[in-house]
Amino acid sequence: MILSRQPSPPPAITCPRLASWLCAVVLVVAAGRAQAAFEILSGRTFITADAIVTEVSLDLSLNDTVVEAINEGIELHIVADLRLLRVRHWIWDQAIGEWSTGFRLKYHDLSSTYVLTDERSGELETFTTIRDAMDSLANLTISLPVVTETLPENPNGYRASLRIDIDRDSLPPPLKLITEITPAWQLGSKWTQWTVAQ
Repeated sequence: MILSRQPSPPPAITCPRLASWLCAVVLVVAAGRAQAAFEILSGRTFITADAIVTEVSLDLSLNDTVVEAINEGIELHIVADLRLLRVRHWIWDQAIGEWSTGFRLKYHDLSSTYVLTDERSGELETFTTIRDAMDSLANLTISLPVVTETLPENPNGYRASLRIDIDRDSLPPPLKLITEITPAWQLGSKWTQWTVAQ
């Protein structure tokens, strides 16, 4: 008699293996959620006789990794990039201007304070907590001195587009490399657009 050999069933996922796999997934998801990211909550831009003024409401939360680096002496350079776009219906909008404004956040160990510097104006503000320093940027006004008569006429109007991120190039080289691959340092917001009021 020839006995046919039945194929052995695939190995079942044991409870310990399944639990380990689920734990790994949970840790990855938790790490993604734990990383804080900059977010643009709302914004508006309007044109005056001699300036383009943008007012934005921001959520600028920092996670423990970034806070620890600041407390160890790393200066964080926060940059807001603003684009002015000429609306065109049949093809993509045309960028007619792009500006950047920055802020530097640094911890002073001797005074146990956080100093926020506006790069455009040179104004300094001092805070006792890093949360207070970030909250001071939560409602940000960017006024760009532009001779608005030089803007091209456009019956379709304009859009403003803004994002906010950290400047990795300003970080020390070893840390710069780490920030490129570490989720905790991926803080940049998406580009957010709105119609410019005239």
